Amino acid sequence: MRFHRVGSVQLGVTIAGKFEAGGGGPVADLTLMLAHFDGADNQPTTTDEVPTVLWDLDPAAGGASESHLDTAQSVFGGSALTCGTSTGIDATAASFVSPHAGSWTYEVFYRISAADFSGGMAVQLLTAAGENSAWFQPGAGAENDFAFIVWNQAGAIFIINTAVGVQNADEWYYASIVRDVVAGTYDQYHGLVSGGVATRQFQDAVATDARNMERFNWSANIGSDGRWIEESRFSRVARPGYSGASYAIPAAPFVLD
Repeated sequence: MRFHRVGSVQLGVTIAGKFEAGGGGPVADLTLMLAHFDGADNQPTTTDEVPTVLWDLDPAAGGASESHLDTAQSVFGGSALTCGTSTGIDATAASFVSPHAGSWTYEVFYRISAADFSGGMAVQLLTAAGENSAWFQPGAGAENDFAFIVWNQAGAIFIINTAVGVQNADEWYYASIVRDVVAGTYDQYHGLVSGGVATRQFQDAVATDARNMERFNWSANIGSDGRWIEESRFSRVARPGYSGASYAIPAAPFVLD
């Protein structure tokens, strides 16, 4: 398995009163991180919806070589983030804080071109110090494989699942990890966007909590821009409806709630 890491993005949160689905008690706003990656073609910055911070996607590279927005590829007809030929994301803003002993959901849309599948990419949730909390890694070892990895508070991996033969190049996919403390499970879902269904690939019935999640990072192999992500969202609840053997993939951009 090949891991790559380039840069980090930290996002902020505004607190308000809500309740966790499943009887988990009061929580803050459901959405802690929401990045649409909207903007003009080749734009090297984007503004996140939480908390409207500006991301400089790759300040070290400069020019066309940096990570940028790309209107040629998009799930919902806007733009997506693609890795530049120099480096991946290298941007910082305010941090968000996840309750490491609570429920949470992370979800993202992604696409990899046929020419760039061998290197894969990693979507990472990290601590404030840059330590691993949870990863989703398409192209983990082979073109059609992907992996979910979760670390405990001591820094040890306690979930590592690899699904084989479930994705192809040049297609948009959706993936999520759902931590439900009421059910005592971590569920990992994945699906082809055009198929409309996210299917549960794995369920781990463990009480162990993941490390606190305070930063978001996306990394990809250097040398090409054939990898995209769009609509990246982290929620401090096990989202209602995201359960069972499958659920409908969101058919519109995520909304702030």
